[in-house]
Amino acid sequence: MKNYNKNVILILLDAFRGDYINKNDTPNIFKLSKKSEYISSLRPSFGFCERTEILTGKSSKETGYFTAIAYDPINSPYKDYKNSLIFFSALESIFRLQIFKKIIRRIFWEIFKNREATFYPFNIPFNDLSNLSLTEDGVNNLIENSDDSIYKKAQGVFKDATTDMSSPLKGDDKYRLNLVLDNLKNTNFQFYPIYVSRMDSIGHQYGPNSDIARSSLKYIDKLIIDFINAAQEIDEDCVLVLCGDHGMTDVTNKINLEKSLIKIKKDNNSLANFNYFLDSTIARFWFNENQEQNAKTLSKIIDNQFNKFGKSILLEDFENNDIPKSRKYGDLVFICNPGTIISPDFFNLKSDIRGMHGYKTFEESTYGFCITLSKNTATSMQEGPLPLTHVHSIISKHLYDVSDPISNER
Repeated sequence: MKNYNKNVILILLDAFRGDYINKNDTPNIFKLSKKSEYISSLRPSFGFCERTEILTGKSSKETGYFTAIAYDPINSPYKDYKNSLIFFSALESIFRLQIFKKIIRRIFWEIFKNREATFYPFNIPFNDLSNLSLTEDGVNNLIENSDDSIYKKAQGVFKDATTDMSSPLKGDDKYRLNLVLDNLKNTNFQFYPIYVSRMDSIGHQYGPNSDIARSSLKYIDKLIIDFINAAQEIDEDCVLVLCGDHGMTDVTNKINLEKSLIKIKKDNNSLANFNYFLDSTIARFWFNENQEQNAKTLSKIIDNQFNKFGKSILLEDFENNDIPKSRKYGDLVFICNPGTIISPDFFNLKSDIRGMHGYKTFEESTYGFCITLSKNTATSMQEGPLPLTHVHSIISKHLYDVSDPISNER
């Protein structure tokens, strides 16, 4: 017999916008919203660390997590493998065709994937990896280690159906949902986080308002209602929390920032010695000398070229722009306006990306949602937008109910 009150299942629907819930595209989830605790708009922090917000109840400014990968040479999992990085970099420079680069990077990952806190190299230059480390999925991450984390509060966490950047994702969405059904009676677990990825991948590839996105919404709608019915049949007392962690915005502009940076380095001797990291919507820069002055100089150059598509922000102004004030994220950043992406970037080489997230969260297209469903859930509706961190309090409330006799005996 389980020695706690209720099983809590978190269905994390990546890039599932709050306005996706409607009678036509998601009829089943729409019906659920009418008989549940429903928050129609959730606002994530600026950046890419939504899982930490949900699972710790803290914003990116509170946790210091902004992007998934940060400049952190001391804690880089690759810092002791510089010779290997040089070898793979040289190998890649010889075999320049994209197919060979993919093979080389796959071989690299097969060698390093089981070492602590390593991450797939994506399109990051090999020689830069020794300066980089994971943030919310790193060794000392708050999801695993914070006393406020749901992982600490719960009486056992089933982790096989969720995601993190330091380990491969298991199966497809349906496979991960079925994994939870198969383990819902396992007395070792109370909290079951599930990662559902379809709308994120479809939104990036085809756009969040495309016909394929709409047909995918219908598929997810059926998949989720089938899962909920099955879960409630196995455990009628379980609590189900559906959460869209953020939205997705149509891409309308693309800038080749890397091409410009190569030319800037070539034309400006004083700026030649800096490192950069290109996320899809954010570029970050670190200077090895004269940090403040060189950051200001590069800021002016970039803004002159790309001021129609975004703006640069100096380290001293990070906090005023919802960015944690830390050199881990740069001496200077360039943030794209909604709808603009940096292409290529260190995660995507393709130029046909149609949708993106990671923008400042002021528009409806960036919002997620939350539905909480259980046998005793009172019907309510909040329009919001509420902060994404609010989901943490919802999950915590259901994990441990002091009025329950079993809970009192613990």
